[in-house]
Amino acid sequence: MDKPDLTLYLGGTRSGKSARAEARVFQRADGPVLYVATAEARPDDPSMTERIRRHRARRPENWRTLECPLQLGEHIGTALAEFRNTAGTPTVLLDCITLWVSNILFSLPDPEELRAFEGAVRRETEALLDVIRSSGCQWVVVSGETGLGGIEPTRLGRNYCDGLGLANQLIAAQAREAFLVVAGRLLFRNARRCMIVVPFLLSAAYLLLFATGSQTIPASVLILVLGILAGIASNTGQYMISDAAPEAPDFANGLFLTSANLGTTVGTAVCGVFITGFGSRYSLMGALLFLAAGIGFVLVRNHIVKLKKVPL
Repeated sequence: MDKPDLTLYLGGTRSGKSARAEARVFQRADGPVLYVATAEARPDDPSMTERIRRHRARRPENWRTLECPLQLGEHIGTALAEFRNTAGTPTVLLDCITLWVSNILFSLPDPEELRAFEGAVRRETEALLDVIRSSGCQWVVVSGETGLGGIEPTRLGRNYCDGLGLANQLIAAQAREAFLVVAGRLLFRNARRCMIVVPFLLSAAYLLLFATGSQTIPASVLILVLGILAGIASNTGQYMISDAAPEAPDFANGLFLTSANLGTTVGTAVCGVFITGFGSRYSLMGALLFLAAGIGFVLVRNHIVKLKKVPL
């Protein structure tokens, strides 16, 4: 079955993802536009109130706005009924999944109960996807990517990241295109190219760190670059796994976490051998071995996908 006309923009806070999504709507919309806002202005949160004001100021006056913190599928379906007899294909811009998942979390009697939270996220997301699939509209959805940093120290924070990751995977599995936005730039415009380029960039950074590790400033800059590239590589790996099993996002997410933990365990052991035999500086050689293997696996995977003519 063909996927709906759905584009997903992911990114961190103030990454430019909303501006990118709005630009996409300006370029492609040929009918009425429904802007769905999930944020709620509260008297005790002036920064959010100011952010909402800026978003409203960017929207054209002819866009209809639906402010909807919960039950998106139901409310959007009702709003789209008004566009049935209008000229052109309606476009829905949903901004954003991040706050919507937060609203779901704090609507529960016990936000720290992970199973109940993930169940609520799944039900709400599936209801939204039912509307997306049946609407015949163009959809542009914005969401936050919280999986590039460390593990949240609190149970509530970990639950939220798990729930948001689940929602993002369910939506991305139905999207024709999914983009990661960093500093206002699209990183995943070409997924296959990104899979190949990132390991080579990591290899170059590791070699430079090996050559300049004794110099404080260059080493500090390279470690920062390595952290950013490692985050992108992690997201790329998760994309590869989830793209292979779009009908089973929970299984794909579990497989990704298992592979990440296995990589950490095996990588620590192999790099420890290099440290024991040659010194701590040569732990980078272990990293380069794994990168070489990773590049090989990526090339094989892309070749198999190309043979099967499965779009990336």
